[in-house]
Amino acid sequence: EEALGAIFRDASCFGVDLILLSNRCADAFCRRSARVSMGHCFRVPCVRGDLPRFLKELSADLNCLTIAVADPQDANSDLNVHDLEGEGESS
Repeated sequence: EEALGAIFRDASCFGVDLILLSNRCADAFCRRSARVSMGHCFRVPCVRGDLPRFLKELSADLNCLTIAVADPQDANSDLNVHDLEGEGESS
């Protein structure tokens, strides 16, 4: 929860347009996240849902720069690791 708050604070600093959250991610609006984000969790829009599907749609439809952070120890994660040129390898 505290790490998520820090992500919102950093995202606001760098002008991020939207934060995508997986269904299993911590609550962005809980007391700890809101405190660490210094209120930026209420300023930066976020969407919760199927993260791999979100990333595939953004990559295919909008051709935008997408940066994802995932726990490498998460055995249930089916995200692919991509570099900036779009080359991917399964994680």
